[in-house]
Amino acid sequence: MPVDKITTIPLLVWRRLSEVRRLLVEATDSAAGGADDPVLGVAAVTFTGRGPEVLDWEEAGTWESKSGPPVSFRNRLRWTLHLDENALGLSHLRQGIDHPAWLCEFVPITDVALRAREPHRCGDDTYSAQLLVEPSSLVVQWRVESPRKDQRIIHRYS
Repeated sequence: MPVDKITTIPLLVWRRLSEVRRLLVEATDSAAGGADDPVLGVAAVTFTGRGPEVLDWEEAGTWESKSGPPVSFRNRLRWTLHLDENALGLSHLRQGIDHPAWLCEFVPITDVALRAREPHRCGDDTYSAQLLVEPSSLVVQWRVESPRKDQRIIHRYS
């Protein structure tokens, strides 16, 4: 039985994740009138742990907008390969490496895109996500919706 591209995309993304060194991020919030003042971030990506099916990294950089001074940020993430489920898991490590907080599991929808199997909920906020494979980058697009938010956050990893 031939293996199609949709079946192999999580493994392709997994291999590309190990090559990531830089993050460009843009965030807008239509509910807060922020579409005209996007927040832009630039960060270095450093690997902090690796295993056959686990990849931990840290993003460290600066957020900038027209309406305020630059702000430093740091984020720690864990990617997990689930070959048996043809999926990639994503957790944040704000509480430390022994306490990952589950964000989502990406599953293939085309040969160049994955989508979160289900939205992540945090309080009133609902996070939906997709991951796109581009020739020179991996793009994670988040949409955050709540009574007070309508955010779009685009992470471009290269």
